[in-house]
Amino acid sequence: MNPEELHTYRRWLRSRIPILGWWLRGRAIAALAQDGSAQTVTQLADAVLEDCLDEAEHERLSRAIVRWRPPLRALFYFLTEQWEKYETLDLDRSLLRAIYQTADHALRQRIMEQARRAG
Repeated sequence: MNPEELHTYRRWLRSRIPILGWWLRGRAIAALAQDGSAQTVTQLADAVLEDCLDEAEHERLSRAIVRWRPPLRALFYFLTEQWEKYETLDLDRSLLRAIYQTADHALRQRIMEQARRAG
């Protein structure tokens, strides 16, 4: 996904426009979840952490996550501090290591910061 699309979907995830906001967030979740890249996973994780999604949108995202490759699911659970799901999926931390090794500098920094906070 190109940077312009990522920026648009990031805005849509945070949209609180009356009547239209739920539709924009739904479209953003669908597009980002379908893309399934590390960049889009971090966008969705940010939306969860910033409490941008309502209960129905969380459910929609949960259904989409199960279709992602295991390393991306591990990254999402790790970034959103869903420790039980993360540890069940990535017991030996090999999935997160695989993501880290191919990540850009910004994502590597974010993973390191999250690891420090988690202890």
